[in-house]
Order: sequence, then structure tokens, then C-alpha cells
Amino acid sequence: MEFSCPRCQTSSFQKPNMKLLINVCGHRLCESCVDALFVHPTANCFECGRPLRRSNYRLQQFEDAIVDKEVNIRKNILKDYNMREDQFDSLDAYNDYLEEIETIVFNLTNGIDVESTKARVEEYKKKNKAMILKTRQENAREELALLAAIQEEKKEEENRRQRAILEKFEEKKFKKDANLKLLDELEKTDKSAKEILANHVPVKKQVLAQKSFRTSVVMLPIVPDEPYTYKSNHDNDVTFGPELLGLDEIESNDYLRHVADPDERQMACGFSKDIKCRRALDDAFSGLFYFSQ
Repeated sequence: MEFSCPRCQTSSFQKPNMKLLINVCGHRLCESCVDALFVHPTANCFECGRPLRRSNYRLQQFEDAIVDKEVNIRKNILKDYNMREDQFDSLDAYNDYLEEIETIVFNLTNGIDVESTKARVEEYKKKNKAMILKTRQENAREELALLAAIQEEKKEEENRRQRAILEKFEEKKFKKDANLKLLDELEKTDKSAKEILANHVPVKKQVLAQKSFRTSVVMLPIVPDEPYTYKSNHDNDVTFGPELLGLDEIESNDYLRHVADPDERQMACGFSKDIKCRRALDDAFSGLFYFSQ
């Protein structure tokens, strides 16, 4: 999409690599104009005249400047309005708190009661200074723990990758050694090729099995004790919806016309087309309250 700088009127068509910066007011300038504007430490906004610093401009992330402005305001507000649900006595109190945040963000984004809204924020910051600081510290600890977990996961992923490379290398080496040994036996023994091959294959399988057990987990097939059985919520009298048809009645009443067939794995576990239909009907009717007339 083509855009232009409101100060120098340079367009992205004329200068494809032009970068638009947006300030805290939500007004835009190209990077060259911002650099020219801040020859001194401070300068006024080109659109509204608000005193600004160079740090008040950032690269525009969204096509709509209002969205960029809202994202920046929300980010700053949430630094102080950082309480979590477990810090409230009830869910209603937490929802009221979230609604207050949305009202503040909306007002500041759209220029509604700006001064009174800012005063409201400052009053909240003074009144809850200790709680804000405590929550910031807890959030920082959780963020560090999350980063540590991510790093550990990356490390484990790298270890798995290295193990896979090593296993592949060992497998190639084993195949090469096995082939050389086979060729050597075929060349130096008087036995028939059929007999040598018959004795050679079990040795190869045994070595591969030992290597697999040593370097990775041996995956065994899972055999279920009994076929899958669907249990409806209605069967446990949990819901108050109308009574559904039984599995044997679903097909006879042409309920399966638009139900997709289960795949082979589902069928092998005892999951059938009528069960899929019954489950969908059960979910649809679970939230209904039924009163017979």
C-alpha cells in the first residue's frame, strides 16, 4: 500500500525504502523528517504541536496509525495496571478492573477526557505503588522462569538433533561395515552365498536392536484391552436436554447422511460413524433445558 510523509510529502512510491515513524500522539513522519526535526533534544509534534523527544517516535508497525497508538498506550498502561485474577476477591471485581483498563485505553486513544483520565491513572499509581512493584517483581520472576524453560527446551531439542545425527552416522557406518564383512565372507569362504546371507541377516538385526536400545526409546505397539465405547453425558443424567436417539436408532432415522466416515485407525479402536454422530448431537443438546408439555 502506498503511503506518504505529511511533512515532506515524499511517498513510498518515490522512495520504496522509506520508513514511517509514529509518535505517542499517533501522528506520523518519515525517518528523515524526524532526524531533521530533532536537531535539538526536544521538538514539537508536526501535527498537534505537543512537545516531544526523539524517543517518543518509533517505527510504525500497523497500517492504521490509530492501532499503533492504541498498542503503545495499552503497553504503557499495563505496566501499572498489572494485577492478576488471583489478586481479587471475586471474578466480578477482576472483570470491573479489566473494564476500567479498557475505558482508560479507549479515552487516551480517542482523545476523550484526556486530562481527567491521566489524573485517574496517576491517582491509581500513587495508591497502589507497593502492589504494582510487587506484581512487577513476580511477573519478572515468572518471565525469567519461562525463558529458562524455553532455553532448556531448545537445549533438549539440540541434543535430540545431535543424537539423531549420531544415530544416522552410526547406522551408515554399521551398514558399510556389514557390507564389507559380507563381501569378505563371500570372497574367502567355501559356503554358498545363500547360506552366508541367511547367517548374515540375523546378526545385522541383532546389532541394530542393541544400538536402538542403547541410544533411543524402543517404541512398542499399543494393544487396547477393549474397543472404544462412547459414554454420553445424558447417560449420566448430567444435563437437562431432550432425550436423544440410541446408537441403533441413529442410522435407521437417516442421521448419518452428512457424517464423515472414520479413518482406519478410529475404526480399529471401535470408533464408528454412528458414535461420531451421537457425540455431535449430545454436545449440541447438552446446554438445553427441556420442559415437556
